[in-house]
Amino acid sequence: MKAKRFALNLVLIAMWVVLSACQGIQIQQGAPALTASGAISASSTRLAPEVGGKILEIKVNKGDTVKAGDVVFRLDDQILQAQRDQAAAAIQVAQAAVDAAQQKLSNARAQSAVIAQAARLQDAQNRLNAWKTDQSDKFKQPVWYFQKSEQIAALQSEIDAAQKALDSELSNLQDTLKKSSNEDVVAAEKRLAVAQAAYQSADQSLTQAKDAKNNTDLVNAAQKNLDDAQSELDAAQQDYNKMLSTTAATDVSEARARVAAAQARSDNATSAMDMLMTGDQSLQIQVAQTAVDQAQTGVTQAQATLTQAQANLKLLDVQISKLTVTAPTAGIVLSRPQNPGEITAPGATVVEIGSLDQVKLTVYVPEDQYGKIKLGQDVKVSVDSFQGKTFTGSVTNISNQAEFTPRNVQTVEGRSTTVYAIEITIPNPDHDLKDGMPADATF
Repeated sequence: MKAKRFALNLVLIAMWVVLSACQGIQIQQGAPALTASGAISASSTRLAPEVGGKILEIKVNKGDTVKAGDVVFRLDDQILQAQRDQAAAAIQVAQAAVDAAQQKLSNARAQSAVIAQAARLQDAQNRLNAWKTDQSDKFKQPVWYFQKSEQIAALQSEIDAAQKALDSELSNLQDTLKKSSNEDVVAAEKRLAVAQAAYQSADQSLTQAKDAKNNTDLVNAAQKNLDDAQSELDAAQQDYNKMLSTTAATDVSEARARVAAAQARSDNATSAMDMLMTGDQSLQIQVAQTAVDQAQTGVTQAQATLTQAQANLKLLDVQISKLTVTAPTAGIVLSRPQNPGEITAPGATVVEIGSLDQVKLTVYVPEDQYGKIKLGQDVKVSVDSFQGKTFTGSVTNISNQAEFTPRNVQTVEGRSTTVYAIEITIPNPDHDLKDGMPADATF
């Protein structure tokens, strides 16, 4: 008997669990769906020029449909076209300058070649005789042993050394002449130099006077000048001779001799260098090559000017292209705040286009329903214009911050409710949904 009761109780318990579960399912299935309302908004693009100017024409009006690439408006290009004409003319001038510079370079190269040929021909006999030249018995190597370039380098070193020695001796001479102990010698030298110069001048004047006609008085005067110059020269020479035995005179004479020797060394090294600078090393070829280098620089500068002129033209072409503004995407014209004839600034909106390929719907849900909505969740959207048709969107943004219901909600009670903004993105390939159209969303 007890076993029957126990089995009955188990059955009753099982029936109660099943009934409870069914009741839960009915409640779950019967829970009302979350709905919210809002307005369709198209993603808008404000078309503004990158450069300012006068609006020449606007090809669309509010509400017009445009395709991607359609011309929307144009700005006046009169000033830029005039500037472009100037830039094109500048290119022609620059190109002419390049042609002239290249011609000058060709002439310089040709002239250089002619000079080089002449220099080598002039040096031909020197090359033939070079190996026959007598060599100093102090030198062990034959005359052909060193290359010409090596001889030039050696001579240049000698010229530098000779100039350095000359500078040193000149400095020593100046120090010797400035010594107080040598003042008398220096004064006697100066008097003698002046007397010699005066004598030479007077002697030349007498020669000229003798060749003149009716020259008696002229010859007498010139002869007197020569006699006076001779007297002064004799006196200066005697005064100088008296000092030759002094130490001061010896110091000055030796200093002058060292300067003369150093000067001769420098001059001889320079002369030897001049004799070597023939053929390809001649100064004529160097001057011709300098002319070629200058002409090449002229070509480079002219080409740089041409490149700059071409860049200016390209810049103007880009600016002119910016005067025509096209639709970046298909859509509908939402607004046209400016009109033809007005002056617009860079970045100022001339036409606003809304893209209808994909629209958005923003709705607001109460705080107690906020947690039921997830990113990516599908949403059914309906509008009055298409009764019975449902559009499918997805949740693409959920606000992280609560706010009060926007002012366009009808009741004060509704506006005082704390809500969260939910953004729904809806594909709209047929453009059925329009900007500003009221819509209902069902989650």
